[in-house]
Amino acid sequence: MKVTVFNGSPRGRNSNTHRIVEPLLEGAREAGAEAEEVFLVERDIKHCRGC
Repeated sequence: MKVTVFNGSPRGRNSNTHRIVEPLLEGAREAGAEAEEVFLVERDIKHCRGC
């Protein structure tokens, strides 16, 4: 099983969202899942240009 969390907080790794999600992901890993957290603030995401 794979678990991916998309963290959209502008505070990234210093956010309360990350503090809540990290134990959840650790529990998933202990249960045998492949788990990761993606920080959207670290990605270069452009606005839609309506093409």
